[in-house]
Amino acid sequence: MKTIRSISPFIVLLLILAAVAGAQPAPFGLGQDLRLEGIVEPAEGAKTLGTIKIRAGDVVRSFGVVRAQTPQVEGMSLFNRSELHPEQVLLRGNRDQMATFQNAPAGTTVRMLGRYQGDDYLVAEITAGDATPAAGK
Repeated sequence: MKTIRSISPFIVLLLILAAVAGAQPAPFGLGQDLRLEGIVEPAEGAKTLGTIKIRAGDVVRSFGVVRAQTPQVEGMSLFNRSELHPEQVLLRGNRDQMATFQNAPAGTTVRMLGRYQGDDYLVAEITAGDATPAAGK
């Protein structure tokens, strides 16, 4: 009985250290802050880094990435996915945030700030700008 009592604090300490080590930020392990700027349904020839698919609820739209930046990584390398992932980003947020993306006219510039983990993007802030002139052509 005495041996168990002396080992118990050691086991508790090991569990705490393991939990702390597991909670350390790693590339997309617990997610990273992501600033994402681009054009919803960009016109052909729009000046973007590349195009990804974003699912917001039942709506899937193409998104021309103009800027994608986390504290450690910048650019399209954030979204390197295989053909097995047709929707590369799953947008999550409140009803108004989702509607901003879902209802943006083609060619609209959108800026988003949020937390990116795996394929999930939990939006904290989203703003839609004007449609680009090329989108109306």
